[in-house]
Amino acid sequence: LTCFMENLRGNSNNGLDEYGLKLRLQEQLLSKILNQNGMRINHLRAIPERLCDQKVLIILDDVDDLQQLEALADETSWFGPGSRIIIITEDQELLEQHG
Repeated sequence: LTCFMENLRGNSNNGLDEYGLKLRLQEQLLSKILNQNGMRINHLRAIPERLCDQKVLIILDDVDDLQQLEALADETSWFGPGSRIIIITEDQELLEQHG
């Protein structure tokens, strides 16, 4: 499964609280990677529940906020063996914070 999440920059300032932002980002990722438009989820464990046994390639483009990384790729255990997450950002400190 593959997913290209483009233009994430600025996606953190839409009047949502942290939980709401993460939920919306996870809905977008799951909708794209599973090819199901308008997918709705009720909790933040949806990615690991649906993708923990799937080999995925996810590209996160123009990341500018730690919450985006926490929402979309917080733990390697969320995805199956052999998965790859590529993070594109101008902020090296952001990558260091995420570990």
